[in-house]
Amino acid sequence: MKRIKLILYVISVSIFSFENAYAYERSELVLPRLQIMPGMNLEQVAYPIIYNKKLMSISNFTTKKSIKDVMSYYSSLFKLKGHGDIAASTMGSKQVIGYEKNGYLYSLEVDRAGSGSSGSIVISRLKNIKNVIHVFPMRINDKLLTHIISFDAGIEAETLILTSQNSMSANRNWYRDRLMKLGWVRYIHHANKNTHEEQYQRGSQSCQVIYSSSGLLNDSNSLIQIHWIKG
Repeated sequence: MKRIKLILYVISVSIFSFENAYAYERSELVLPRLQIMPGMNLEQVAYPIIYNKKLMSISNFTTKKSIKDVMSYYSSLFKLKGHGDIAASTMGSKQVIGYEKNGYLYSLEVDRAGSGSSGSIVISRLKNIKNVIHVFPMRINDKLLTHIISFDAGIEAETLILTSQNSMSANRNWYRDRLMKLGWVRYIHHANKNTHEEQYQRGSQSCQVIYSSSGLLNDSNSLIQIHWIKG
C-alpha cells in the first residue's frame, strides 16, 4: 500500500533519440484501457509515452459530476475488478485514487471545476521498458532528472531535463558548439536574466534548448530542458 501511494504522488507531481521509435517492440507500446464514467468528456493527452523508462498514457477529463461522484464510481469499479491494491489520498484540493493489478497502475486525480469536476487519468506499466537510451549530447557530469519519449501521429519526440553544475552561459556555449558541429542550424534565440532559449533545425528535425538558473535545486547551478522533434 505504501508503494502505490508513493507512485501516485510521483505521477501527480510530475505531470507533462536518434533511434527510431519503432525499434521498440510494438507490443511494448500497448496499454490497457480504463472504463470511462458515463457523461465524462475525455481528451487523450499522450498515448503512449515512455516516462523515465515507464510506459504510460495520460488523459484529461471534465464532467458535471462532483469529485465525490467520480471517486465513488471508480472506487466501485476497481473493487469489482478484484484482486488488486486500491489506495486513495488527498493532495490539497485534489482527490487521488489508484488501482494496481497485473503489473499496471490506474490512477485518477480529480479537482473541482465550476459545478462539476475535472482531472486526469494515468495508466502506467510498472515494469520498465528495456533498452531505453538517449543519445542527445550531454555533459558527463550533468544529471538527468527526466527523460520522456512521446509518439504523435508517427512522429517521435524526446524531452530531457538536466541539472548542471555549470553556469547558464557555459552550458549555452557548450551545446551551441556541439550542435553546430553535428549539423544543426540555430534560427531562434531569446534571453532574459534567468533563462535563455535557443531553437535549432537539422533537416526535418527541430530542437529547443532552454537554459535557466536553478534556484530551487541546491546541488546545481542551472537547469537544461531539451525538446527534440525527430521529424
